Amino acid sequence: MSPMSPQSVPQYRPLLQKLRPFRFLIVVYASMFAVSIWENSHRDDAVDLMLSPHPNFTSTVFELYPGRAEPLYMRAIQAGLCAEKRYPVPVVCGEFNSWRIKDEVNDIFQLGLKTGVKHIEGIYYEYVQFLVVSGSTKSEIDAAYEKWRTNFPLSQLPDPRQVPL
Repeated sequence: MSPMSPQSVPQYRPLLQKLRPFRFLIVVYASMFAVSIWENSHRDDAVDLMLSPHPNFTSTVFELYPGRAEPLYMRAIQAGLCAEKRYPVPVVCGEFNSWRIKDEVNDIFQLGLKTGVKHIEGIYYEYVQFLVVSGSTKSEIDAAYEKWRTNFPLSQLPDPRQVPL
């Protein structure tokens, strides 16, 4: 028998015939696998949407839609991140008065809540957390908690008043 005889060559045809209907799916999965590997290798290059030194998403949306609840919620989170002592201080944090950042965060949250929005659970929940962390009075915290529970009675989130300090 010669080395290239038909009997010595493995028969892959039956396997290829079985995979033929799935060739498009195989190409899609292979390309998505390659993209996921590339994305995973560039994970550290991700841009922070809240504190990016370049014109960032939060500031842009806030400038475009200043009176809406969603941008106000994002702005409150941005101000809260600026309140955390980070070095070097992000450029975006220059928009806030560092001496009264707590009051600014509170004002932004309250402006967002005054819009009457009922579909953003985060603005209610995180406002309660902010009140707890910032040392607000028990009556303020309880009032904000009741608003959150009234609007989201079936929420699966843990009690925001039990924030570990």
